[in-house]
Amino acid sequence: MFIKGDVYRHGVLVLKDVIVFISTLHGG
Repeated sequence: MFIKGDVYRHGVLVLKDVIVFISTLHGG
């Protein structure tokens, strides 16, 4: 069984990484 809290937390971390990556591409 998946624990929704952990999945949500992981999703947020991935989302932050994606945002930072995109920001770096546009900024650099």
